Amino acid sequence: MCLLDQRSGCLFGLIGLVTGPLWARKAWGIWWTWDARLTMALLLEVIFIGYLIVRTYGGPGSDKLAAVMAIFGMANVPFVYISVNIWRTLHPKTTVVEELGPGMAGVFWFCVAAFMLLFGLLLTVRVHLEERRAELDRLYVAESDHTA
Repeated sequence: MCLLDQRSGCLFGLIGLVTGPLWARKAWGIWWTWDARLTMALLLEVIFIGYLIVRTYGGPGSDKLAAVMAIFGMANVPFVYISVNIWRTLHPKTTVVEELGPGMAGVFWFCVAAFMLLFGLLLTVRVHLEERRAELDRLYVAESDHTA
């Protein structure tokens, strides 16, 4: 997997952690509280940032450590989702979109569209990067065949 994909996953997590308090301030009158879902989401983000650091700057054998960190992080994802059903906190129980109030539905779908546009942009950049990398590999092989 390309590091660009992993970085974009961390970017989406960071966007959620930054924009969440904007909603929280309006809904609950507090920017941040150490409830179960927020703490688990922050822990997940720290795990994946640590994963990126190990993958990028780790020495020999760091790929195995990074793989274990990624598995641990992905095992944490369901707990982030169901944490509000286990521990009662400020967040409402886990539901699907049908319970959004009339004032929140438009904002929610705007955010979904913005996230999807950002995802499309990052995917386009990734595809373009891989095409350029493949072209560079072809040129390198052609040059090494030509000089040999």
